[in-house]
Amino acid sequence: MTPSRLWNKNFILSFSISLMGSLVFYMLLTSMAAYAVISFGAGQAAAGFASSSFVLGAVVSRVPAGKYLDFIGRKRVILLSSIIQILLSLAYIPTGTLDLFIAVRFLQGFAFGFNHTATSAAVQTVIPPHRRAEGTGYFGMATSLAMASGPFLAVTVSASHGYQPLFYICATIAVVASLLSLLLTLPENPPSAEQRADKWRLTPSSFLEKDTLKTSSVMFFAGLVYSVVMAFLGSYAEAIGASEAAGWFFVALAAAMLICRSFVGRLQDKYGDGWVIYPAILIYAASLTVLTFAHGEFAIVVAGALVGAGFGTLLPAVQAVCVADALPARYGVVVSTFFIMLDLGTAIGSVVLGALEPVVGQRGMFGVSTFVVLFGLLVYWAGRRSVAQGR
Repeated sequence: MTPSRLWNKNFILSFSISLMGSLVFYMLLTSMAAYAVISFGAGQAAAGFASSSFVLGAVVSRVPAGKYLDFIGRKRVILLSSIIQILLSLAYIPTGTLDLFIAVRFLQGFAFGFNHTATSAAVQTVIPPHRRAEGTGYFGMATSLAMASGPFLAVTVSASHGYQPLFYICATIAVVASLLSLLLTLPENPPSAEQRADKWRLTPSSFLEKDTLKTSSVMFFAGLVYSVVMAFLGSYAEAIGASEAAGWFFVALAAAMLICRSFVGRLQDKYGDGWVIYPAILIYAASLTVLTFAHGEFAIVVAGALVGAGFGTLLPAVQAVCVADALPARYGVVVSTFFIMLDLGTAIGSVVLGALEPVVGQRGMFGVSTFVVLFGLLVYWAGRRSVAQGR
């Protein structure tokens, strides 16, 4: 039975577990490339792959996570994946080769993907349906908080104490997440006889939700552009003489994301999805336009705030739409499908759009990214129209 209060015990626990997992993610994501260079003498390309192999593991895990989440049990998946995070955080310490380090990164990303899919699906079962968008927005604030604090903690700890204490801190955070998961009381969704019969059958419908694909395709394009911004913002700011603003870009991004997620969900529940999602896409596109024509530090900071308001609003808003379209029995597959689209875009964005940089320059690359976001708006509109006609 879904509770009537939004901030119930299980929602708070799910929020906290998501915060813990995201903290580990962002603490390691922003520090492992440098660690690979220092500890293994890795070149820049190898160090970058060592860092991003975590994301690759998370993307790969989304596929089985959606299908088998309810076979294993949502609470059990959250607990087991949190325990695995403890072990893998500690496994960095004795790792002596770059290949083994990359393997640990991939496995930890795989565990994170399972944990994040399970937590994101589970929290939807404890959000009152009439507050779906609001609850999803608040839940997404856990990621925003981790995004704002994780890199700062990683830089501070590694600079003053080295990397080994950083790994111990990540393991401790995962211990807290494991203990919190024991307190969860979640409505499980036992697989039906039909689902059990198809347990080992690998069909697209068993891993992907068709209506979710139509709706969440916009997140593929949003992820493409977000990846480019994250990869090239620092060098772009330096090239236009605004290098000091690069740090403030991320502060403004996180602040705007937190502020918007604190209230736009209520607007979405009250006025409808379109009143939030279409403006969010346009704001996101505007952020790329500001970057394209930026000539100083102020423009960089403004662009950061717009990215936070646009992309930060779009993610939970579209996720809420996808979940609202689905039956509870498909929540795992829905959440998995949503994040597959987002993660794929994020994984290849800096490569695909970054390939334009030698041809059109970084300004041109951000200019093209503006139109990629606007194309995503058309894809979302067409997807929602197709979903409506299919009912």
